[in-house]
This record gives sequence, C-alpha cells and structure tokens, in this order.
Amino acid sequence: MKLPKDVKFILKTLESKGFEAYVVGGAVRDSLLGRKPLDYDLTTNALPNDIIRIFKNKVDNIYKIGEEFGTISLVLNGKTYEVTTFRTEADYLDYRRPEKVTFSSKLEEDLKRRDFTINALCFNKEVIDLVGGLDDLKAKQIKAIGNPDKRFKEDALRILRAIRFASKLNFEIESETKKALLENKDLLNNIAIERIQDEFNKILVNENVKDYLEEYFDVFTVFLPELKVFKGYNQSNPHHKDDLLIHTLKVVSLVPNDLVLKLAALFHDLGKPETRKLENGIARYFGHAKAGCDLASKILKRMKYPKVIIRDVLILIERHMIRIEEVNLKRLVSRIGILNTKRLILLIKADLLSIDHDVSFLKEKLKEVETLEKEDIISIKDLDIDGNDLINLGYEGKGIGKALGFLFSAYLDNKVENKKEKLLKYLEEEDGQKRQKEK
Repeated sequence: MKLPKDVKFILKTLESKGFEAYVVGGAVRDSLLGRKPLDYDLTTNALPNDIIRIFKNKVDNIYKIGEEFGTISLVLNGKTYEVTTFRTEADYLDYRRPEKVTFSSKLEEDLKRRDFTINALCFNKEVIDLVGGLDDLKAKQIKAIGNPDKRFKEDALRILRAIRFASKLNFEIESETKKALLENKDLLNNIAIERIQDEFNKILVNENVKDYLEEYFDVFTVFLPELKVFKGYNQSNPHHKDDLLIHTLKVVSLVPNDLVLKLAALFHDLGKPETRKLENGIARYFGHAKAGCDLASKILKRMKYPKVIIRDVLILIERHMIRIEEVNLKRLVSRIGILNTKRLILLIKADLLSIDHDVSFLKEKLKEVETLEKEDIISIKDLDIDGNDLINLGYEGKGIGKALGFLFSAYLDNKVENKKEKLLKYLEEEDGQKRQKEK
C-alpha cells in the first residue's frame, strides 16, 4: 500500500516518540480493492495531549474539536488528517453516541468497537487484520464486528452505512448482519434526520443503487413511509408493465449520478396513487406531476434538504410529463436555467427508457440545449442591447422596459438573433408596422 508523504510523516513522527501508529479504515480497504482513497485516518496509542504536543509547530494547523473522543485533526499542505487514540466505548444510550469513551493502549480493543470488519483493517508497512476483514473483502461481503445486533443497537446509523458500503462496493451484506439490520431498522427513528439524509444521499449516487433500494426497501420506508404504497402497486396501464416500485427504481438507475436527478427520479411518480382514475379498466393519472410535487416538497423539507435542492427537484417533477419535443427550449431555459433543462431531458429520457420507448429524438434536444448554453442568454440582461441603446432611439421611462421585454420575447420565439444591429432593426421594423396599422 503506497502512502502519501504527509501520512508517512505522521506515522514516523509518532513512532519516533515511542508510540504505535497505523492507517486505519477506508483508506486501507479501498487501497486493497484497487480504489484511490479519498482520505486517510490514523489510529495511535498516543493520547490526545501527546498528539498535540508532538505536532505543535510541525503541521500547518491543529484542530481539537473531537478531543473528547480522542480525535485530533492535523492539517498538512491543505489536507486534514484525523488521528484518534485507541479507545473503548461504554453503553450507547441514544443509539448514536457512547455514554463514555475510555482511552486504551491496545490496538485490538480499539478495532473491536468499530462497525464492520472491512473498515477495521490497519496498515503500517504491512496490513494488520485482527477481525477477519481480509476474508470478508475476498468474499465481497459486509460483516459486522462481533455481535451484529449489538453493533446496530449501539449506533443505528450503521444500518444505512452497511447498505451504503454494500452498494458502493457491490458487496452482499453477510446473512447474520443482514438479519440484525432488518430487525433493528426501526431504530433509525432515533437518529437525527440530517444524518439519515447524508447517508441516504451517498447511497442514491452509487452505481448499483437500484438493487439495494429494492432489497432494503423496508429499511428506507422507515424514514420515507410515503413510498410504501409503491411496492406491488399495479399501474393498470398498457404503457406500464412493472409495478410502481420497479418502474421508479428503473428510472433512478437510468439517470446520471446527480443527487437532484436521483431524488427527482425517486419521487417523480409520487402523485400517482392519489390521482388514479379508471377509464374502461385503464388507469389514468392526470395531474400526478403536480400532486407529486406537493408530496415531494413535504418529504424533502422534513428531511431538511437545502432549499436549492428542493427547488430543483420540484422543478423536474412538475415538468416531467411535458412533451419536450414540442417545447420551445429557449423559453424553458429562460424559466428553469440550462442545468435544469438538461436534467429534465435526462429525467424524461430515463422515464421513457424504463418503458422501452424510443428516445432517439432527445439527442437533438440535448444538442439544442448545448447550443443555447454557448449563447448564454437566459434573461433580458443577456440581450446584446441595453437601455442606453433604446434611449438613443427615443424610448423613455416604462417604454424602455417594455421594449426590452418585447425583444427578449422575440428572441425566445426565434424571430430575431441576439445581435445588436439585428435587434435594433427588428424593433424599428415592428414599430414602423405598428404605426402603419394605427394610421
């Protein structure tokens, strides 16, 4: 395992002072799987005060925010490295944090309190495995350390972490761990929704999300109860052979790994059950996009998503049923922006692909949006003409704003190019025709 020079520096510095030190967790796991680690965490028998003393004046900065739990953050060359003292943990009273942390001198004690075997592998010159993590990496499985029921009762967020690691790595969850995970799923009700949201987001943007959303659907409905109706829901429509859950998961898997798109795909048909109407045995869902918007808004607010994400997701859900081939893309872009227009086309494409519909026509639509992106004209202020040009033509007061609005509307309707001379000419011609009619 090749370590960055700053990580080597931290290890060597601690060892030079007589302490043990190891890289631990995700960096070791990912390196062994041939993946590039995103960050490096270290563990040591040095106490927090020792770590602070040893690295004072040797690193760019030291943060003590996690000192109470044995974690000191060292900043080197713009990167942060968490160094944590070996520790054991007392009972968890809130299904999230230990009542008490006790520092330890033994690596094995520290590793046994961690979540999963593949996250408890260590490295310093060689890989150290005290909990069977290497065997589980080979078996491609997520397995809790020790008693899985106890692990999930200690920290219920581990339920979602297990699913996240499984979906990220395309692993199975070991049978006893899976059993305990499902039995303890309702403990997620004790976890702050912000933490659940964070883990759920990471699951959604994994390549293998469809399979894991389906397999662990009963876990996700603990905090998304509105989706329960999807399972086994017969859409009773010749265009939809799949039930609502399978159709939705297909759409989720077919959109790119963009969180806004994944959320929009997950909730795009949320309004179907409440708008269902049967006509000669065939179900129609008129207005389901708007109804789905209202429901999705409540869910996203409850889960405390940022306002900008809520806004963009609702923009897509509300418009996912439009006939995009008939839409004036310039006008659409002016209303929802370039990025959301691209997203909308991709959502519509995924929705159509999920029912084996031809989507070749959407290639041209995406090209058209890319052309508009280069033009970068989405509002009146982007016109190649301004109020001063109109004042020179004799416009004044409210007439200036009306004229600019008129020109922008003409541009959107492809009646004139966004070039100053052509805009001015178009305005003069239209004014001339207007005066002629008035005579």
